Amino acid sequence: MKREVSEREKTMLCYLIGILVVVCAFMFVFRPLRTKNVELGKRQDVLESELETLRKIKENESQYKADIKQNQKECDKYYDQFPAMVTAQDQILYASDLENRFGSMQISLITLDEAEYVTGVDEDAICLYRSPVSMEYKIGYEDVKSFLNTLSEEKTRKSIDKITLTFDSASGGLIGTMDMNSYYLTGTGKTYTPPNLDDVLTGTTNLFNVNGLPVEQSTEE
Repeated sequence: MKREVSEREKTMLCYLIGILVVVCAFMFVFRPLRTKNVELGKRQDVLESELETLRKIKENESQYKADIKQNQKECDKYYDQFPAMVTAQDQILYASDLENRFGSMQISLITLDEAEYVTGVDEDAICLYRSPVSMEYKIGYEDVKSFLNTLSEEKTRKSIDKITLTFDSASGGLIGTMDMNSYYLTGTGKTYTPPNLDDVLTGTTNLFNVNGLPVEQSTEE
């Protein structure tokens, strides 16, 4: 039997459909849009903050560039205190130079050890090494004071781990031992230049001429 829908039922059905449309619109359209809008708002705040930072950087660009150049100069000045390498030849020449600078210093024995890694920066792009050397020597009291006072003024960085001094009744001076480190840097772009050995006597067991006597240079090839 066919039943007719009254006007009141039609009206209620329309209301129900309208409410259903509103609920669906809220659940599947409005709420996602509102969530997206909140996310975009947060993102906008972050971007505005980054933009403000970029504006400040741009405003101070010239100062930043000047600071970078100054820092690079300071780094280069610091790097200049370290050679690109320290070899056995360098250590021997340094010992010979000590004898020349401090007249009473006579080095009788020098022992060289393998270079040791100390530290690195920028994932070891630049590495600091130390090259240990031990010496046995005689020296006068005034010269040992001068040597220790001028150690910090050396052209390249050096340090003393251990030093011993004992009065030598035979000479009236001091005898002692010294454990010293010479430091060098790799990765700075500097190139190692071998030392000039033209003025160094070779082919002798008395390398440092501790007795002060003339030493003939070997003619062996």
